[in-house]
Amino acid sequence: EDQRRVKFLSRIENLMKRLPNYAPVDAAVDQKAREFFHDCLPPVLTPDELATSVQGAPSRWEDSKVKDVGVHITTQTQIRMLRAGCARLCSDGDAVHLCYTTDNSRVYHKEELKSFEIQTELTDAVEFLIHSYPNFVTVENLPCDSVQEKIALAELLFEKGIIHTAEPLQAPPTVQSH
Repeated sequence: EDQRRVKFLSRIENLMKRLPNYAPVDAAVDQKAREFFHDCLPPVLTPDELATSVQGAPSRWEDSKVKDVGVHITTQTQIRMLRAGCARLCSDGDAVHLCYTTDNSRVYHKEELKSFEIQTELTDAVEFLIHSYPNFVTVENLPCDSVQEKIALAELLFEKGIIHTAEPLQAPPTVQSH
């Protein structure tokens, strides 16, 4: 027992209490989340998830990427995250990125982390989807400024395999000209 030790521990305790005000806690958590998402295997889809996700949608694939998804998402389409924890918003200071696991390789770190920059005005809608899981929500209920933003966000997340629909999507009717 030494009085200096007691004083030292008291000072350390005081500094530790103040640490959250100065330490980049959010940045550290986002960095660990990026590492975790890069490490994760992609989810194995159930038959229902396969039928209601981009993997089961009428679409064209090119270089292992979806091109021209031939489905029709409307404001009444019911959507949800493919799985709990399959995506997370991470900030890198200037921009917000959506990191996701649904397109990861089954070979450890064969590819780079799957993420893309998300417009700041769409982050509330992505958070809404993340926190709504396991419930389906209609595209109309996404907190975006316009109907076009709601549909564009839903289409983007669908094409990336991050969300799926309550029912299998149908290709839009084609216009036939004579």
